[in-house]
Amino acid sequence: MKKPRDFKQVFKGRCKLYLNDKTPEAQAARTEYYGEWLTKRKDIFCRNRKFKAVIYIKSKCGQTLEPLSCLFMNTGDDWHLSQTIYQESIKYINEWLDADKTIEVDTNNSYAVVKV
Repeated sequence: MKKPRDFKQVFKGRCKLYLNDKTPEAQAARTEYYGEWLTKRKDIFCRNRKFKAVIYIKSKCGQTLEPLSCLFMNTGDDWHLSQTIYQESIKYINEWLDADKTIEVDTNNSYAVVKV
């Protein structure tokens, strides 16, 4: 994923991906959609688009990691989107855990918000 620079939102709304599922398939099944994501998902995924994801990671003791904001191109469907977010979230969590081995990540309250 690239660091965000210029991002112009094309569709109103967002989707919210929870990070507590162990597989991208399970994560995609629990994704919440808002705004035009509810009615125009086919249009959103019909071609290559630039997506902006903000990943929010929380620990079980209440700490919150600084949100990670990324821009990326997605050429697939919501499963591919979910897989990309899942992989980036795991990388970000591992960086946090490498810095402090005592932290327990609260994946039940960690999530990513995606806009297109």
